[in-house]
Amino acid sequence: MLLRMAHPLAGIRLKIIRALDDLQLLYEEGRKYLSTDPHGLRFEVYTDKGERRVRALLVVKEPPPPALGILAGEAVYHLRGALDHLVYQLALLNVPDPSGTQFPLALDERIYRTIAPGKKRSPRASMLNGVREEHRAIIDEFQPYHDGARARVNPLYVIGQFANIDKHRFIQAAFGRPDSIKVEPTEDGVELDLRLPDLKPPINDGAELFNVRWIEGYPDVPMKYSVRFTLAYGTGRPDYVSRMYLVLAGERIHEIITEVERRVPALQ
Repeated sequence: MLLRMAHPLAGIRLKIIRALDDLQLLYEEGRKYLSTDPHGLRFEVYTDKGERRVRALLVVKEPPPPALGILAGEAVYHLRGALDHLVYQLALLNVPDPSGTQFPLALDERIYRTIAPGKKRSPRASMLNGVREEHRAIIDEFQPYHDGARARVNPLYVIGQFANIDKHRFIQAAFGRPDSIKVEPTEDGVELDLRLPDLKPPINDGAELFNVRWIEGYPDVPMKYSVRFTLAYGTGRPDYVSRMYLVLAGERIHEIITEVERRVPALQ
């Protein structure tokens, strides 16, 4: 049975509310996991270009529960779906039975607007099938390509990629991400030469979090350190898709829907 809403955007807003509920639960379950102190460090001495150094390696005492990835995927599913539903509602204003519509997330404006060899329509015309030109122009304003070199870390593009992987490939599993690393010497005059490697997701057991110079004359490196962890998801760009990143994406989508409603009288 077709569920009919009193307002054409009511169902879309319900999807956003459900996504935010998922993200709140994700926050609560993530805090519960992190409160068990599931991460530790072990140290290893090595030689780099003739210099003795010590590296701190991650110890994952307890991996994050898979349910966290399920919650993140469900939130993203509803966020991405809200965008697609919005385009469908715009198409309904012009044609009685739209088909093939979706909210485009284009990285390159030229490709977005160009008809490729062997194709009858551009990606823009295909995804916005049935949508009036003045309404297509609104959708164009929110395309990732406006971010230039940073288009691939545009929140809308990221959740689109996240949703595709979650839907077609595998759960975007959670992993612990060092949110803050502080290392300081405990002896005056000691220079640790702290180095922080460029960590790429996912961050697994054994990953190097930092390294320092070995200080001769000491049984152990005279330092104090602290590492604060948060949770991230997936293996794509940006490197760390956190719950807060998804919350910000949800806020961006809410802004798009509000803007469309403001500029399209038939959806008010």
